[in-house]
Amino acid sequence: MASFTVIFCRMLQGFTSMGEILGAQLYIMESLKPPYSYMCTSIINVNSKLGGSFALLVAYFATSIAFDWRIAFWIGAIIAIIGIVARTKLRETPEFIDYKKRLRIQTELEKQNNNTLINSNIVKEKLDKKIVLSYFIMHLPFAIYFYIAYIYTVPFMKVKLGMNIIPLLKKFHPLKLAK
Repeated sequence: MASFTVIFCRMLQGFTSMGEILGAQLYIMESLKPPYSYMCTSIINVNSKLGGSFALLVAYFATSIAFDWRIAFWIGAIIAIIGIVARTKLRETPEFIDYKKRLRIQTELEKQNNNTLINSNIVKEKLDKKIVLSYFIMHLPFAIYFYIAYIYTVPFMKVKLGMNIIPLLKKFHPLKLAK
């Protein structure tokens, strides 16, 4: 039962951390002027990938060396505390405050005019199908790479090639290849 609880909590953490990355990118885009905002949002993407690599490093030490998993959880707790402090201490951007104010005014006007949500300007706004399709196509390769790397490759190596993944990881681990 404890394993399922940890897996479930990890899934929830993954969902929320993706939202945090997008929120951080929006915050930087609204806070900084171009071209600095472009560079800083790309730094967020790079750091999110480095964070995944750091997690792999911690997992490597936790499984190969007599490294206790509790230490990894303490590292995660420290990162969570930093995140909580950042979420509570950072101020909203002026653009977001202005947007909330305009949305509140629009909602009050619609209530006064007895308009329903169906007649709302927010609901009437149309999505451009080309943009939605291009966004889907742009992100499709990541799903394919994920499937190949995590779902297809390991069973293929075990069943079809008769390989054991653990000796391969120890032989071709990124930390050993970097030496």
